[in-house]
Parts: sequence; C-alpha cells; structure tokens
Amino acid sequence: VYGIYLIGSVVASPFNSIIAEKVLMSRGLIPHRNFDLSRWVAVSLKMLLVSLIRAGIFLLIGIFLFICSFIPGLNLISSFLAFVILAFDNMDYAYEIMEFNLSKRFFHLKQNASLFSGMATIIGATLLIPGLTLLLMPFLVAGAAVNFESKEQK
Repeated sequence: VYGIYLIGSVVASPFNSIIAEKVLMSRGLIPHRNFDLSRWVAVSLKMLLVSLIRAGIFLLIGIFLFICSFIPGLNLISSFLAFVILAFDNMDYAYEIMEFNLSKRFFHLKQNASLFSGMATIIGATLLIPGLTLLLMPFLVAGAAVNFESKEQK
C-alpha cells in the first residue's frame, strides 16, 4: 500500500503542487503571482534537498514500521503511523509552496497532531476500497492545503 501510494504520488506530484498552490492563492495565504522560471528553479532545487532528507528519514521510519507490523498489537499502531506519514506527504505540497524547511515542517506536524490523526484516519478508511486512495489524492492534497491555511491563519 505504502509503495503504491508513493508511486502514485510521484506521478501526480506536479499536478498536486499546482493544486496546493491554487488553493493557497484562492484562500489568500500567498499572493497571486505569475510564473517566474528563475524563482521556480531556485525553489525547486531547495525543496529537492529538503525532500531527499525527508525521504531518507521516512525510509528509516518506514523500515521500522514494517518490522513492527509483524508484531501483534503493534501492527495497528504501525499502520496508523504509516497513514500519518501519508497525511504528512499530502500536507508537504503546501509546505513546499510556503518554502518551509524540514524543521519547520516537523514542528507543524507536532503542533497539529490531531489534524494529522484525522487525516490519517481518512486515508486509512479510503484503503477499504482498492484504488480509492489514488483517485482521491488530489482532494486529499487540496484538503490538506485548506487545513494548512486554516491553521496558519490562527
């Protein structure tokens, strides 16, 4: 499940970034701006470095969660934590638009644990119907951007 989601996420990544940016623009968190190639390249390179570090951290956590998934009792907790990682991945598009560094992203995760728990529960529920998570991914990204905006406004 985790692997299929990540493959779908990579394929849809450019579109999800546009969705998050448009949602944040429409909600007034970022100003409307025209496309600037030099700014886009600079931000993309910076966010690529952040994404690679984040991927390494989540790979280590994912291996640990995979091992824990074979232990009765811990398997439920490890599944839920994997869903929290997927929720964080959906919110990551908004983080990139806002140019958050890695520590600021994890601080936001810690400050909004209940938000991520709810998002994780919804992601887990979509797994009941095969393929539904991939079909709903654009809506999950848009919802995460709206939730990010509402938390930032407070």
